[in-house]
Amino acid sequence: MEKNRIDALCEYLDQSTPQRYPIGNSELAGATDYMKDGYFRMLAVVMQQSKGVSDSQMGLFRRFIQGGGAEKTAEDYLRMALDIEIEDYLRYTETCRETDLKYRWVLDALILTCTREKTDEQLALIAHFIESYGISKDELRYLAAMARAIVGMNTADYVTACEYEQAGVPAVFRDYRALIAQEHICGNDHMTILQPGYGEKVTAQELDELQGTDTPCIKLIGVELSADDEYLLEFRGRKKVILEDCRFVGNNKNPIAVYDCGELIVRNSQFCDFSASVFRIGKVSSVLFDGCEFQNGCIDEDGGAVIYAPHPSGMRKFNLIASSFEHCRKDCKSAREEFAFISNIKGNVDRCSFVDCWGYIKKDYFKWEKIEEVYGGYVTMFPKDTGATNCTCEDCAPFSGK
Repeated sequence: MEKNRIDALCEYLDQSTPQRYPIGNSELAGATDYMKDGYFRMLAVVMQQSKGVSDSQMGLFRRFIQGGGAEKTAEDYLRMALDIEIEDYLRYTETCRETDLKYRWVLDALILTCTREKTDEQLALIAHFIESYGISKDELRYLAAMARAIVGMNTADYVTACEYEQAGVPAVFRDYRALIAQEHICGNDHMTILQPGYGEKVTAQELDELQGTDTPCIKLIGVELSADDEYLLEFRGRKKVILEDCRFVGNNKNPIAVYDCGELIVRNSQFCDFSASVFRIGKVSSVLFDGCEFQNGCIDEDGGAVIYAPHPSGMRKFNLIASSFEHCRKDCKSAREEFAFISNIKGNVDRCSFVDCWGYIKKDYFKWEKIEEVYGGYVTMFPKDTGATNCTCEDCAPFSGK
């Protein structure tokens, strides 16, 4: 009798684990029921393309379902998979192909198949999905390396996988991060990553530790800092510095400083309410900003530009792509001043938008006015000969000098 009670307890724990430890999938959780049902139905198809579904696969599958916010059960999706029609596959993969969910689906499929001995039939089926989703060889290499790190729960492998990162692939692995390591900082011999969990703040001690490492590459993922933190973020002598999915609110006149580095990459990050330059860049060969937002900034009379280089002529490559600047201003000492206040670095600006970005001069003690063309000179957003393609400007200073 007692053994039956123990068995009942074990069965209860097996069934309740997904509710206590779901594996989040925030993008899927916000998707339509059609996308959720198709997502898990197709995973169930892969799971059943073998001799059977193991207990470990079912437990993991339930955690996926709970984290994705689906209402159906694992058993529901297994039954739905058995009734799959060719048209169902074609319709769903065509829809999913146009979303970033395709990357997370492939990652989840690889992880599910790796929890037991894989079959050639399963791998062939996943390959068909990958082809239907239009995922490239390099993207698959990245996803496979991440799946290997997650299954092995190995932090060094996780960092190595991050080094394979492809620009078009979002951070689909972030929901798995806490399963691999509880610490915010992890690394290997080549790269150190600082990545807090959702809603978690980094500490000054962690930022000190990050900047004290000697790896050639540094990466910040999902870091949020505000002016209240009063912390100077500075990187020197690195081969590569990467900021991804970060948010900085105010900078307390402490710009993010990057000096004597090979490459600076900033992707999908936000910078708001700054009162000085956001970035100060010196002797960096290549700089890329991609998918970033700059909002509500004011560079004072003694400041530089939003993205400022003390010696811009020495920079080999500067690209600003698919980024936006809203309500960014420069307070100038003189209307005769000729200055580029979004960035003083000559380069290429592609698919960017600018709204209400101006240079200002003090008209009297209480009032500032916009500087437009004065005395044949300009306060412009970018320096002379800056290349611009597919950009939009609404109520802004001239784009570049003549």
